[in-house]
Amino acid sequence: MKPVIEIDARAFGKVVNEYANRSSKQIFQTYNARVLDVVIKAFKLTVKVAKSTITADFRERGSAIVNFRRRQKGRKGISGDAMKAEIRGRREASKRSIGFVRSGWIPALRKFNASKKSSTKKPGRIPGGGRDQRGKDKGFGKPASQTIRPIAMAFNNVFIAPKVALRPLQIAFRQATQNMRGIMSGDLKRVARRHWNGKNIRAPRR
Repeated sequence: MKPVIEIDARAFGKVVNEYANRSSKQIFQTYNARVLDVVIKAFKLTVKVAKSTITADFRERGSAIVNFRRRQKGRKGISGDAMKAEIRGRREASKRSIGFVRSGWIPALRKFNASKKSSTKKPGRIPGGGRDQRGKDKGFGKPASQTIRPIAMAFNNVFIAPKVALRPLQIAFRQATQNMRGIMSGDLKRVARRHWNGKNIRAPRR
């Protein structure tokens, strides 16, 4: 059974709806732009964040991780030099999985980048890859369309190392949410400066 990564994106969803209502763009275009922003961030963060997460995880709980996985396979626990060697091997194997997990975002990047109305912001050159050995995409993207209830979706279907993908995605959602809040806060400040005390007097800058 494939593990499932669950992310609480309620804060992002709430802010993106408020952001879309204030934007001059159509709602579906705003949804696409914001989801693309999350995917770009997750793609870029995966290598940096995942490496530090794996290193810290094995440093703090390496022995427990190794023996837990051995017991799952019906094998005896180990210690000493054998433990050190297996921790090192498993740690490096986990790091090698990072590129594979990262590549799971490529199909969504392609899809949203190809959507001309999705955003003026582009992720730059999108690398090749994004397909497994059978030629099947490791993920996919579905930009929102102009409907009554537009929905934009991006999926990374690489399940070999859910923990590798989890933290970068959490950070990507948090950063994207903070960005939108910052933009909306800046818009309110600009409006306040134009209409200070209900008059056309510019508010003092700080």
